[in-house]
Amino acid sequence: MPLTTQHGVLIAGGGSSGLVLALTLVKHGIPVRIIEKEANHRVGQRGTGIMPRSLELHEFLDTLPDIEERATLIPHFAFYGEDGKTVVKSTEMSPYVEPTPAIPHPNPLMLGQDAQEAILRAHLKQHGCEVELSTELLSFTQADDGVIATIAKRTGQSQVEETVKYSYLVGADGAHSRVRKMLGINFRGETKTAESIVTGDIFVESGEEVLNRNDWHAWGEPSSKMMSLRPAGKGGKLFTLLAMGLDYDQGDISHAYMSSSREAFIDEFYKVTGRRDIVFGDTVWLSTWRPNIRMVDQFSVGRVFLVGDAAHCHSPTGGQGMNSSIQDSWNLAWKLALVTKGQAKPSLLDSYTQERLPVIAEMLRKTTQILNTSFRGTSSQKSNAWRRDGELHQLGINYRGSPIVMDDRIDEDVAKEAYHSGSGIHAGDRAPDASGLVCLHNASRTRLFKLFSPTHHTLLLFSNGMDNDVTAALKPKKDLFETVLVLRDSLTQVANPDSFDSIIHDIDGHASHAYGIQRGWATIVVIRPDAYIGAILHDTTGLQKYLETVFC
Repeated sequence: MPLTTQHGVLIAGGGSSGLVLALTLVKHGIPVRIIEKEANHRVGQRGTGIMPRSLELHEFLDTLPDIEERATLIPHFAFYGEDGKTVVKSTEMSPYVEPTPAIPHPNPLMLGQDAQEAILRAHLKQHGCEVELSTELLSFTQADDGVIATIAKRTGQSQVEETVKYSYLVGADGAHSRVRKMLGINFRGETKTAESIVTGDIFVESGEEVLNRNDWHAWGEPSSKMMSLRPAGKGGKLFTLLAMGLDYDQGDISHAYMSSSREAFIDEFYKVTGRRDIVFGDTVWLSTWRPNIRMVDQFSVGRVFLVGDAAHCHSPTGGQGMNSSIQDSWNLAWKLALVTKGQAKPSLLDSYTQERLPVIAEMLRKTTQILNTSFRGTSSQKSNAWRRDGELHQLGINYRGSPIVMDDRIDEDVAKEAYHSGSGIHAGDRAPDASGLVCLHNASRTRLFKLFSPTHHTLLLFSNGMDNDVTAALKPKKDLFETVLVLRDSLTQVANPDSFDSIIHDIDGHASHAYGIQRGWATIVVIRPDAYIGAILHDTTGLQKYLETVFC
């Protein structure tokens, strides 16, 4: 079989994590091939919760308007009493929060993963890249300068194989990842056998008078048997079902669930709820799930990387899975792009494992704790287990312990827990937004998120006391940065205004406040392409060190 050489990245797996990686890479101008062994795109409402940090990711990828057009807010959780019709308790899963200058998207949204992926595919297609269905990675070997992959393309009953060399391979091929298995990476964890969860999508034909679409309806208890129906999308009759419990023996599970039988599920639903006034239509999909809680101990070997479920699988409780998966890709993409283009050292890719491993370990701990509480906690604990706010919004996830972030303001006593940042702002934290800014060259209003981009670093210089020094230090890498001078006083004289891409007046002080800038202190803040703070520096000595650490 002849060997073909293609520069760029091969992505095995056409789900959310693979699509986010592909879309980010093509925005960098990196050639991408994304393959999916299945013959059809995924259907179903898996991974519905989109956390605020993921909404920010979508804003940077320009996909947020499409997401917001189709998504809904998280509904209240309505628990029914013994009669099956009276709501005895209603829980706000994520109480509504008003946007702030620093956090423009504070409320999670719900949208089926199939719809999210369709949006990502549509944007990817605009860049001339499409997911190749019925195309499977059979094997691969690594060389010093690339990955040699054997790929099979199925058409009907025939199959055509090819051998192609790519610069890098990324396994986004799910929990049963062939890429992970071929790398020989450990997938440590546990499979819980007592807890049983069945999920799927089903049409409810009984109308709004029976089940309103403002609530997530729940009957029973997970510690015994529980059924729930959640409205899927805006309008229509489609609901997502969730059935779980500890009281099902293997016979019950086999009959009612593992057969994936619509009739068996409906029969069991009526037994648990008593609600025979709810009339079901067709099922879209129905699947049994057992908690399989595992993660890798490294995210890459050589030129091959893992993202998403290929690197970690977990309980759906907490709504962290899909969000964590696309954040893997968000972290990896800019590093892979810079290295592929020869603009950064290959050692930069080591930081992918170093940054994501602590985050995923903490995510698994949190979601497993929520799972255990849901099934075995007290009544009040179970109620709180359905909350989807606070740290679960993922705005506090940080890389403070990363070897590639630098902070002249940090000391050893600053907490470095991966899932929350505590008080203050430090390098490695999510970069806050700031509204109320005015571009001095045209007097237009803007905000920091409009200046950030997944394709370049952004340098914020607070005060113009070091503008000449910063310009000189950055000159060799100027094309990789968007430079922004941030002034508290619009009348400040700037010696070399043409040396900055933007000069903005922080008219309301939101930017200075968000980044902890004290008046009179000149501070350099480096924002990475993934909108995390790469460095907070007092002078250009630190800036030079950051440039030498990240770039060639």
